[in-house]
Amino acid sequence: MPMITHHTAMHADAMSSGLGRSSADTLASARAPLLFGVRLWASVCLALFVAFWLQLDNPFWAGISAAVLCQPQLGASLRKGCFRMIYWLAVEPVIGAERLRRHMENFPPRPERTYRHHITTEHLITKPS
Repeated sequence: MPMITHHTAMHADAMSSGLGRSSADTLASARAPLLFGVRLWASVCLALFVAFWLQLDNPFWAGISAAVLCQPQLGASLRKGCFRMIYWLAVEPVIGAERLRRHMENFPPRPERTYRHHITTEHLITKPS
């Protein structure tokens, strides 16, 4: 039993001298960078897993993209992802439709593909015998 009380006394002595408080402050100040590192690691691993699962030609680009796009604050990452999703769902289809319309202007319609060619009334007219 004397060793347990001796260890407890040493621990209490270290806490009163400020050593315990400085390590707690250091750990608290390092919490945000540690969480960012864990989040960065998880996002790169998930991106590489999906890239390998989809059998992409160069899967390392998925991990690089995940690392570059990761933000230190979680709110910034979520906000950036939300705006990117809104852009791809709302803006990009409009831009794509306009590009398609401009591209199709370069090609004249072929006459055999128009409805006027197929709809004629000649077969309705009866010729006098």
